Amino acid sequence: MNKQKKKSGNIKKVQTTSPPSIPPVQNSGYNNKKFIAGFLFVFSFLLYANTISHDYALDDVAVIQQNKFTKQGIQGISSMLTTFYWKGYWDTNAGLYRPLSLISFALEYEFFPDNPLIPHLVNVVLYASAIALLYLILSRLFISRVRVETTAGTIRHLHSSAVFWLPFLVTLLFAAHPVHTEVVANIKSRDELLCFLSFLGAFFLLLRYSGQKKLIFLIISLFLFFLSLLSKEGALVFLGVIPLFLYFFTPLNTKTILRLVIPFGMVAIIWYALHSWVISSDPSPKITYSYLDNTLVSAKSFAEQKATAAGMMGKYILLLFYPHPLSYDYSFSEIDIISFSHPKAFISFLLCIGLLGFAFLRFMERNLYSFAILLFFVTMSMVSNIFMLIGATFADRLLFVPALGFCLIISMIFVRIFKISDIPATINPGSRSLKLLPFAVVLALYSFKTVTRNRDWKNNFTLFSKDVLASTGSGRTHYNYGTEVMNRLAFKEKDEVKKKTYLEEAVKHLAASLQIDPMAANSCLNLATAYYNLKDYKKAKENAALSVKYDSRDIKAYSVLGRASYRVNDYPAAVKNLLKVTQSNNAEGNQDEIYNYLGASYFGLGKADSAIFFMNRAKELNPSNKEVYINLGSVYGTAGQFDKSIENFRKALEFDSANKQVNYFLALTYRNMGDTLTAAKYFRKAQP
Repeated sequence: MNKQKKKSGNIKKVQTTSPPSIPPVQNSGYNNKKFIAGFLFVFSFLLYANTISHDYALDDVAVIQQNKFTKQGIQGISSMLTTFYWKGYWDTNAGLYRPLSLISFALEYEFFPDNPLIPHLVNVVLYASAIALLYLILSRLFISRVRVETTAGTIRHLHSSAVFWLPFLVTLLFAAHPVHTEVVANIKSRDELLCFLSFLGAFFLLLRYSGQKKLIFLIISLFLFFLSLLSKEGALVFLGVIPLFLYFFTPLNTKTILRLVIPFGMVAIIWYALHSWVISSDPSPKITYSYLDNTLVSAKSFAEQKATAAGMMGKYILLLFYPHPLSYDYSFSEIDIISFSHPKAFISFLLCIGLLGFAFLRFMERNLYSFAILLFFVTMSMVSNIFMLIGATFADRLLFVPALGFCLIISMIFVRIFKISDIPATINPGSRSLKLLPFAVVLALYSFKTVTRNRDWKNNFTLFSKDVLASTGSGRTHYNYGTEVMNRLAFKEKDEVKKKTYLEEAVKHLAASLQIDPMAANSCLNLATAYYNLKDYKKAKENAALSVKYDSRDIKAYSVLGRASYRVNDYPAAVKNLLKVTQSNNAEGNQDEIYNYLGASYFGLGKADSAIFFMNRAKELNPSNKEVYINLGSVYGTAGQFDKSIENFRKALEFDSANKQVNYFLALTYRNMGDTLTAAKYFRKAQP
């Protein structure tokens, strides 16, 4: 007779000469795994169906709309495979290599160019597929775990009904959790989706290989893991996730688990060699993260940096429980730099240590809470800013995979407290089903938050206008919203009163951005542009000068500074800055206006020849610019070249024959020529 085992945790002592039998889960429509997986697919799809009609937003510009490789379609794929992630958009090497999502964008652009509906639809399908596959994996693992417990002669709370309910509830809660909205609703975040889905496929086939020993399963599994790495560097954490799952859910011993993980480690080495070659072989300058990318860079000491990171771990955990408000940005200075004496850092540090302590104490028991805690921390390890600084301070999307550990803990709590596992796997109407009500309430709240949060991702304006209220301490949210109001609303508004209101709103937020980060060159430039359009040329000049001071490479700042200088009659400054624009290889658009202003500035300095030269250059660039003809007419008239003056004024009238100013100038010119009769004719046209 076997000796009684010592009671540990939630293990019940059982005396038996053979493993106790586990009642099989009935094969009904409710517990049929394929049926449930299909239900979860539909549920997940419907949760995010309202994103399919969305426009592009945020970084979609960089990976699709203005990405030169993506816009080449299939022809751009070779470049994507051999260059760093952002190469198609800018030339700064951030050390990222994620070709798989870019390739998918290129394929979509080849057949559906500039159509956001298709990539949004693909994102939703990928997410729903990942949810369905996650359920199939968890269902298989929980059945395996019960068999392990049975074989060991111990029975925990995972009897037959729990084997049905836990995988279902965990997956359902994970699918509905609002922290996933950025990953699905933002097309750019397909790298997260492909990374997770590829890993799930790899792990699913690994489980089949461990049971059936068919080499083809292992080969395909390794290939899918390689695709996961090509999707996002964060897939490296799965090297820790795989042994965790195998240890807690399968009867495999440590040696066998290690043998299964080694091939994945070898794939990771091959990927790393490819990654390093692509990143190091590109001559583009390497990026150095600043406080604008990650607030922790601004920490005064290593201790402050780690204390702030610890505090953010507490914020992440809180966001899993209460996912509101959500934001696309938590950059400088939404997250405050703190020390370990700060309550946020101190409490968060103790919480993390306590959770990890519990996990390790119960590790040998293969306790499920221990597993869930370790799953959370392992998947957070690369993005927590604790072990290394990343290119973001804090982000909702970084909780995408770690949320699985949280959902497992919450589901187990519901199963235990409300005795959901007592409900038969075949759901029958009756009072016992009310035990699901508390979970259903949480699920409904999460689902409602997800659907409503999706709406914020409709386009940049809806996103920026919402999140500027959620992340009031972020200079970037104020900058983005102020810029969007100016470009999307003010510049397209015909009504002058409404236009002024929009510009004042833009000024408010751009000024707030500068208050948070006084050296933000882009905020200075856009604030200068807003003031210029409000005809406050003095403030426009001041802010444009600051923009040039903080970023002397931005030619647009010289353009605004030059035009604002002209408006306040500072002609030397206008000439100096506008000449920089004309001499730059990076000058874009409206060059005729630059030459026109330059000519007018020279005219203000009394240099008629230079004024005529640059204004004629403006006319060559844009023969339809009415203002150029008016200015040329004035310059020629002042220089005594009346025939050319009349020629240009008459050309201006071809665009607007009722223009009273031009008619008046033309009348003056004829009078100066001594033609009083013709002058009188144009004076009459110039009358109010």
